[in-house]
Amino acid sequence: MIAIRRGIVYYTPPDIGFIRFPTMGAILVIFSFCLSIVVWAFSIKPYYRLTREWGGPPLSIRTGMMGAGLVPFIVCLAVKVNPISFLTGISHDKLQVFHQWLTRLFLFLSVVHTIPFIYQPNKEGGSKNLHAYYMSSTRYSSGTAALVLLFLIVAPATRFFRQKSYEFFVIQHIVTSIGLLACLIVHVRQTLNSHLWLWAAIAIWAFSITARTCLVIFSSEFVFAKRAELNVQSLACTAGVSLDAEEQRDVELVRISMSTPLRWKPGQHIYMRFPSISPLQSHPFTIVSLPGHVQNCSSEMTLFIRVYDGMTKNLFKCARASETKNLEEGRFDDHTRAGSPQSQKNGIHVPLSAHTTRILALVDGPYGRTNDPAIYESATFVAGGSGAGFVLPLINNLVRRARKDELVLTKRIHFVWVARSSNIMNWMMEYFTEVLDARGGPIDIVISLYSSSPDATLKFEREELNTMVNFGRRPDLPRMLAHEFAEAGNLGLSSMGVYTCGPRRVTQTVGNAVASVQWQILKGAVGSLKEVKLESEYGEM
Repeated sequence: MIAIRRGIVYYTPPDIGFIRFPTMGAILVIFSFCLSIVVWAFSIKPYYRLTREWGGPPLSIRTGMMGAGLVPFIVCLAVKVNPISFLTGISHDKLQVFHQWLTRLFLFLSVVHTIPFIYQPNKEGGSKNLHAYYMSSTRYSSGTAALVLLFLIVAPATRFFRQKSYEFFVIQHIVTSIGLLACLIVHVRQTLNSHLWLWAAIAIWAFSITARTCLVIFSSEFVFAKRAELNVQSLACTAGVSLDAEEQRDVELVRISMSTPLRWKPGQHIYMRFPSISPLQSHPFTIVSLPGHVQNCSSEMTLFIRVYDGMTKNLFKCARASETKNLEEGRFDDHTRAGSPQSQKNGIHVPLSAHTTRILALVDGPYGRTNDPAIYESATFVAGGSGAGFVLPLINNLVRRARKDELVLTKRIHFVWVARSSNIMNWMMEYFTEVLDARGGPIDIVISLYSSSPDATLKFEREELNTMVNFGRRPDLPRMLAHEFAEAGNLGLSSMGVYTCGPRRVTQTVGNAVASVQWQILKGAVGSLKEVKLESEYGEM
């Protein structure tokens, strides 16, 4: 039964243009809930009043109450600290798809709620009667404003508009949401006690903000120090070397390290706010480092941030503008890279430079929940680009525990790292080295590295890596995973955990491969293998 369920819910339908589908599990939950609400709303008759009397049409009252009842759940699924995550253990980021579709259902119910209020008065007395209804109470004008604001919440939340300017979307989303709640309070008043749903939503929102504020105060050491500071280290090409846009993006990095009293688990992420750069923006970043061994003592937290537009670009410029050079700059200069084909022809090597600055930051987290890979006899990790920041801490924590003779069931690890440029591998070499050194230990470790760029010939400090990377091609992930499943079955292993993070095409391919093997498990076609569990995180390369 578990295999049947996973074979269905792990599968992700192929994208259609800009339309991206969630996993089949999310689709089934969303579709069944929306269908039941729509059937409930329209199966009860009559829709309109049977006689000329003052009052709302039954269909409007019913759908309005349903919409009001959805509001606290919409807010609960949106905030980071929420009762649903507490009760189920599902991280807030996994709940966002349900938040989005409940909001769309709320918009649909609001439109259905509005139409009878226009149709019935107009049918009974024409436009004058409709005007009399509309002007008789602020309930109608506030409802109109709420409907407009709800549309302004749903439409810009589509992926097309979010990609245009995510920072603008976040600010606009918060402002319109506050305006919507205010209009709804005026609109519903105390009709059938529906105002209680709105106050419940406000209570959930207030609790989340309060809890996160307390967490920020603690994790940023506001209690113990005057302010929280961190070191920002940027890597970029030195001036005078010409690179195209793609190559330049491959050698731009912000490395953040800071001391914090937080305790976190491998695979978790935090939200960071930089008041001096973008005071209204908070962005999620995966924690690459592991917490210190000593409880109740501060740990060094490290983040690697790819530079895009918006806040990350401003953060990168701030670090580059610093006049303080990193004391370890020579170490980064040893990592030489041939740039474009023309630079290869001329024998040009591109050194990397480092800058260090200190900047105020507010830390919110940690968030996220990932199953411990130590409970599986075999573990496969597939990372796309900087998605290695999610899987490397999981592997490092696993091998450390195995060396200490802690209870670890894992006998075999296969780490697959796919990147457009091998520069990413050098960025995270400090944490990748631990995986390399763990070979030959209590766990059998297999490493497969791929760089899709044919000219990404970066020199690694460890000579063995220069021959391990497969340049100029991507792996056939479905075939590779099928072989891994068969290998685990042939070795007599019964359980496997598959962990993946990276671009959507990577996580989607891995998820569909894990869904496919479930049907092979049902047939007994993969030897002793009886369970394959998927843990997927979405990130950009």
